[in-house]
Amino acid sequence: MKKNLYGRVLSLLTSIILLFTVIPTAMAENGEKLGPTTNYVLKYKDVNEGNWAATSIQFVVFEKLIYPVTDDYFIPEGYVTRGNIVEILHRLDKDETVYENPFSDVEDDAYYANAIGWAFANGIAHGYSATEFAPDELITRQDMATFLSNYIAYKNYDIDISEYININSYDDYGDISEYAVPAMKWACTRGIIRGYDGKLRPKDLIRRDETAKVIETFTIKIKNH
Repeated sequence: MKKNLYGRVLSLLTSIILLFTVIPTAMAENGEKLGPTTNYVLKYKDVNEGNWAATSIQFVVFEKLIYPVTDDYFIPEGYVTRGNIVEILHRLDKDETVYENPFSDVEDDAYYANAIGWAFANGIAHGYSATEFAPDELITRQDMATFLSNYIAYKNYDIDISEYININSYDDYGDISEYAVPAMKWACTRGIIRGYDGKLRPKDLIRRDETAKVIETFTIKIKNH
């Protein structure tokens, strides 16, 4: 009986602590606040406060860059498609122009159709052919880095880095496709994509929680530009 009472009290105290926990707000160098500024408890049943990507998930949802899959579930371990990434960057850019969709495998009424037209027109993402974009194909870490670096070029931000970190030291450096090497060097040097366990895993698929972390880091860095 005492143990049950103790457990209930402990649970109540934990709930109170979480209720009044303030997750830090990111801030750009110019003083602009990014992300949530009020007390907030992650409401998703599959993302608890101790999740390594919890603050990143909170950030991207608040900034309306990545949406949860349902009201109750973010699905952090789900994977991300080419169409998803293009739509995220389009939301970040806030370009409201209506673009032509040149790809036959992208339905005109698809949620990412205008974003893909925008990305293609501005050199951010290219199709596999003149008519095929493969919007529902799961995206790899190296292709995400490529899309992000192309976005930087589109915005005319200075991406010149006098000294890249030596990514040749990673065990799987040779697995990076030739076209993606500059983007991976840039992304790793900027701390946007990180290696782990001595590997970069360039051709691994990227999950939603990993994407949240990448997009949070990327957004703060370009706001600091």
